[in-house]
Amino acid sequence: SGQQTNTIDFVTISSLGNSEDFGDSTIKTFGDASCSSRTRSFLLGGAMPAGQAKEISTNVFASKGNATDFGDLTDNNYGNRGLADSTRGVSMGGEGPGPSAGMNLIEYFTMGTTGSAADFGDMLNKKIGVFTTNSSTRGVFGGGRIAAPETAALYNSIEFITISSLGNGTDFGDLTTAVSGVNSGNSCNSTRGMIVGGYDHPANAPSLNYFNNIQFITIATLGNSQDFGDLTAGRSGGGHCSSPTRSVLANGLNPSMTNSIETFLITTAGNAVDFGDTTEARRTSTGSSNAHGGL
Repeated sequence: SGQQTNTIDFVTISSLGNSEDFGDSTIKTFGDASCSSRTRSFLLGGAMPAGQAKEISTNVFASKGNATDFGDLTDNNYGNRGLADSTRGVSMGGEGPGPSAGMNLIEYFTMGTTGSAADFGDMLNKKIGVFTTNSSTRGVFGGGRIAAPETAALYNSIEFITISSLGNGTDFGDLTTAVSGVNSGNSCNSTRGMIVGGYDHPANAPSLNYFNNIQFITIATLGNSQDFGDLTAGRSGGGHCSSPTRSVLANGLNPSMTNSIETFLITTAGNAVDFGDTTEARRTSTGSSNAHGGL
């Protein structure tokens, strides 16, 4: 429809099938970030018709229902991305108020208590649409582009932080394929982090190039990403999440909105296969789970 939605869907990652309605988020947004603990999912910022949001909202995984207000990011933000260990949620990058207000901001909050985010440190560059992934100790992020113009070259750099301590991003390596608009969420186990799909907007090109490639990194060691396999089709802006064995990707753009869900096994290299469908097609969504590699 091209309009923001507040719909929340859920799937059981261990079994194939269509998503079901879970409840509604507190506001209608797109381009928001997410992260999660074992018990709660969090939505961070996003874009509304009147501008960016800074709200943090939360849902309890164990019970279906609507989201509740948790606190606020330090500023309005869109196109940011999230990651978490079992205690801290982290938001990074994005676009703040204004047409070219890209952010290098990293901020964090404690997931077990309500409250607003606080400064963590800075990324090496101001970027929107980065990928994020994590283990229980380390958060890794990279790719993306400057907020404007969209036709600017993409970053292929990867950075990392230690989630339990404050500080700036540190160089990790490079992506084999530079991407922006990487599907939002956190797809990882305790060893591997996944970089799924994304797009490029070449200068003077009439349309986006959508990537179907899946890349991976070994989170505990520094180095470049490696090829893993392919999605069933190129897409950007979808939401993904994972268990320790399986990654699930839903929705996205290529160039039409899709309601498809696909999946692949994190533990072995290979291509994605069909999982099912979401309750509605969405251009952008974000995902979270209670079994990702940071827990």
